[in-house]
Amino acid sequence: MYSNLESFFTANTQLEVFLISCGIGVLLGLIYDIFRIVRITIPHSDLLVAIEDVLLLICYGIFLMCFAFSLMRGQIRFFFIMGNLLGFLIWFFTIGNIIVKVAYRIKGYILKLIGIFTYPIKKILALLKKK
Repeated sequence: MYSNLESFFTANTQLEVFLISCGIGVLLGLIYDIFRIVRITIPHSDLLVAIEDVLLLICYGIFLMCFAFSLMRGQIRFFFIMGNLLGFLIWFFTIGNIIVKVAYRIKGYILKLIGIFTYPIKKILALLKKK
């Protein structure tokens, strides 16, 4: 009768929203790892890292508000916040760590490869400076 005006969620709805919020947390972790990989490849100052983090949190907050208005009747519930946090932490400490370690290794291999190709040029330049 008052289905549109009810302020409670059924157990099934809560479970669905919780699982969706876990997925959103995973998505946030993936986006954060993209920032981490960019930071690995292009060194950043502490100020720029802080600005990037603040911008990411602002974008996440806007997305969170849109999600709350569209799916949760404008309400922020504890299980939604916990689902976000759980999804993010699961991503960050499992797949996220693997991805970042792989990114560090790839960067190391690329730097070694560049070193191999630039070594003869450096030697020639060093010999020319001596003359």
